[in-house]
Amino acid sequence: MPLTARAARAIDAHLANRQPVHADEPLLVYHSKPLQKFHVTRWLSIFAASAQLGHITPHRLRHTYARRLISTGKMSIISLQKLMGHRQLDTAMRYVALYDEKVQQDYQPHPDPKM
Repeated sequence: MPLTARAARAIDAHLANRQPVHADEPLLVYHSKPLQKFHVTRWLSIFAASAQLGHITPHRLRHTYARRLISTGKMSIISLQKLMGHRQLDTAMRYVALYDEKVQQDYQPHPDPKM
């Protein structure tokens, strides 16, 4: 996945401020152990609850990211496939289908609350 300049600066700041580590230690650690998926999921749930966003998971953020990339029209499905690490184009096409469903929902006329 491409690394933005902002993300690179954040990683540099993280590395400069963390405890000295061995060269082969993972980038993200928690209590001197590699950061695990459940840590991220738990913290994301806590942050989402405090922001009153409902249930959010790392996988849901991934889907949202991919769907937004496709919805801009600036990224081809082939580029999205590579970015998301999918071997099969059909897997990446799911994001297009999700976007198409969202467009259809948004297009449907909404009931007039005055009626």
